[in-house]
Amino acid sequence: MQYFNFGAWVNGHRVSAYVLVPLALSGLMMGLYFSGSAPLQQLVAPTIEGLPPFSWREFGIPEMLQNVILIWIVVVLVRSAIEAGHAGLSTLFVLLSMGFVFVLLEELDYGQHFIEFFGGAGSSLNPEEWDRNIHNRSTAEGVQYGSYMKSVATATLVLVFLIAPFLFNRSRFQLVRMFTPSRWAAATVLLIALLSRIAHMLDGAGLAEINGVPGNLEHNISEFRELNMYYLFLIYFAELNQRLRRAGLKPARSKPMPSARRR
Repeated sequence: MQYFNFGAWVNGHRVSAYVLVPLALSGLMMGLYFSGSAPLQQLVAPTIEGLPPFSWREFGIPEMLQNVILIWIVVVLVRSAIEAGHAGLSTLFVLLSMGFVFVLLEELDYGQHFIEFFGGAGSSLNPEEWDRNIHNRSTAEGVQYGSYMKSVATATLVLVFLIAPFLFNRSRFQLVRMFTPSRWAAATVLLIALLSRIAHMLDGAGLAEINGVPGNLEHNISEFRELNMYYLFLIYFAELNQRLRRAGLKPARSKPMPSARRR
C-alpha cells in the first residue's frame, strides 16, 4: 500500500507548495476573521465561557493548524533521523526534532489550556505567578522572552530562507547544497511579510471589530504569520527528507552523495 509522499509532492509542485498553499491558507483565515460575521470570526478565535480570554484563540483553527504542522514537522525530522544512515546527520535531526517539540509544547502551553477547558480553574495573569509557558514570561526589564524568540525566528527566515538559497545553491560542498532551501522559499518569506502587513492593516482599520467589540486576536495578529512560518519549515524539512532518500545515505555504502537537484 503506497502512502502520500509529501516531500515528493513539494519537490514536484514548488509553485503550489511555496506560494499557492500559504496564500490560500492565510487568505482563508484572514477572510474569516475580518469578514464582519461573528460566527465566521469565531472559527478563527472563539469565545469560550469559563476560560480566561488569553486562552480563547488557542481553540481556533489557526492555532490548531499550527499544532498539527508542528507535530508533522517532528514526525518528518524523526523519520529523517532514522533514514539518514549517518550518525552525524541523525544526531542533527534528533536535536532539531527536540527543538520543535519544545516549540510545540510552548504553543500548547504544556497542555494548560486543555486542562482548564476540561477541568476549569484558569491561571493567574500576574506576571510573577505566570507558569503556563516560557515565551510569555518577562525579563527584569519587562520584555517578554517571546520578543527575543520572535527576533530569532525573523533572523532565521531572512538568513536561511531568503539569503542562503542564493548564496549556497551552487556550493562545491554537496552536503551544503543538500541542506540549502529551494529558492522558492524566498517567495514564501516575502509572502509571509506581505500577508502579515495586510493583516495588521486590516486590524488597524477596525475590520476585526463586530458591533464595537474587538476580535479575540487583538494584539495577537501575528498568529497568521506564525502559521505560515511553521508551514515553511514543514515543506523545507519534507523536501530535505526527500533529498536524503534520493541520496540513499547508508553506513555500508561508500559511493559519493549525489548532488541535490537544482532549484
